[in-house]
Amino acid sequence: MTPIEIFEYKMNWKKDGYAVPFHSDWDVYVKEWLKELLKEAWIWQEYTDVYEHTCRFEYEGDAEALLMYLKREYPRATNYYE
Repeated sequence: MTPIEIFEYKMNWKKDGYAVPFHSDWDVYVKEWLKELLKEAWIWQEYTDVYEHTCRFEYEGDAEALLMYLKREYPRATNYYE
């Protein structure tokens, strides 16, 4: 896919995607984790709230996998929502 095709594809599923918010201090680890997925399967959104970034996923399984990874490896990245 060309970059414009990837962008258009992402815009088609963005509103129905699955969001995973996390503390902005852990963005380096999340970016490293995202390298395992196809670029068209996720959207990176910076500063969606104070000290917060959000990853939006096309598939619920990918969102759950990221959330489980963060809870296991970096629990402080998501526990401030609970």
